[in-house]
Amino acid sequence: MTFTSLDCALIRVRGREDPWNAIASGFATSGLLSIRNGPRAALGSAVFGGLILALIEGLGVAIGRATAPPAQGLPPPETPLGGAAGAAGAAGEGGEAPSMLGGMFSSIFGGGDDAKKRGEGAKQEGGEGLREFAPPPLPDFGARPAAG
Repeated sequence: MTFTSLDCALIRVRGREDPWNAIASGFATSGLLSIRNGPRAALGSAVFGGLILALIEGLGVAIGRATAPPAQGLPPPETPLGGAAGAAGAAGEGGEAPSMLGGMFSSIFGGGDDAKKRGEGAKQEGGEGLREFAPPPLPDFGARPAAG
């Protein structure tokens, strides 16, 4: 509760939500929780708490950057084979790069871009690309109607 209160207070005071708020909140919370052990212990705990939160926030930022889509207008990233994604050697018909798992996901989840290109996927009223679904019958487990 202390950490969250300090984090929210820093967001309000600074006017921005960034990793520095969590790092400062971790520093202050660790120090406040160990103040009864003396100022030296409080300072050591505060520094350790700040470092731990810095590692956690840094890992979060790194994962966010690694999984973010590329910015508009930039060239496509290099593929592990050395060419650009969509280069002539990797492109299929029409100059488009084949999707690695598109066929698998299309067959599992029923559609997607690959299915639209092939003309698959049924359309229903009230929704586009929805398929008719009938639940499987319930098992009877050999039960017989009760004699009445």
